[in-house]
Amino acid sequence: MHNIEQNLFEIELVEELTNRFNSEIILLDVVELFGFANNSQLQKRGFNLFIEERAEALRIGKQTKPNLLKNKDLVTFAFWDLVCRGLIKQKIAIHKTTTNYRTCSVIVCGIENSAKEHLQQENWIYWCK
Repeated sequence: MHNIEQNLFEIELVEELTNRFNSEIILLDVVELFGFANNSQLQKRGFNLFIEERAEALRIGKQTKPNLLKNKDLVTFAFWDLVCRGLIKQKIAIHKTTTNYRTCSVIVCGIENSAKEHLQQENWIYWCK
């Protein structure tokens, strides 16, 4: 079972990332940072200080690691659910490659103005294995 607090944590993470960084935030960034990852891809994208701040908050007890959304698939599912409910804003960027194929990227734009309030009023449960 998944509780609302972890969705709220994901919403707050998206809000902080989009407010703080000028670069495009992609779904993988949100998923990795939600799970407190610290890998070379995140470091290349400039999240070093952010990762250090979150690790310090975890160390002193200001934050806790998610206990129910433990794997990337569940975090991704919760993210798309929040997008479908209109709480997270995103855009899709279509790119043409050099070989004339088209690819797309999901860019996270932020959260809706009343997303936190709406989330706290909602009452839904995810059943996770």
